[in-house]
Amino acid sequence: PFKPSHILLKNMDIIERVCHWHEPPVIVPPTISITKHSVPGFEDITNDAEGNSPKIFCIDKPPTVPVHPAGPFYANSLLMMVEAQEGLPPKSLIPCHRIDRATSGVLICTNMPSVASAVQRKISGGGKVKKLYLARVKGKFPASLNRDVVLPE
Repeated sequence: PFKPSHILLKNMDIIERVCHWHEPPVIVPPTISITKHSVPGFEDITNDAEGNSPKIFCIDKPPTVPVHPAGPFYANSLLMMVEAQEGLPPKSLIPCHRIDRATSGVLICTNMPSVASAVQRKISGGGKVKKLYLARVKGKFPASLNRDVVLPE
């Protein structure tokens, strides 16, 4: 057994802990669908240090995949998978809004903080952008709950 009292640490000593674990599986298509757009109104922003111009990434997020590396998920997170698929440096994508792990849908990301702030302002204020959630269900609702629903266009 390990007895910590037998080891005296000195300045600049490094303690390393190696942990082996398997990430929980996630279900993803062979290629995650991504649409890239240039950013109108940000033409005056020069390329960043890596030479990237501002872009918005619209990512088709499948269910079961967390957006960020968290908890038991690291490589099996959407941002890590998209960055690897697109040849982007790690931690280069910035999500502009939340979407839960169990939810599928469009995730809007960007590669520059100033663009992310502008998109977040459009989503959160002024009512110019709205989220719409649809639920899929199996079975039939009771007759008392069956009514016509008009979805916004």
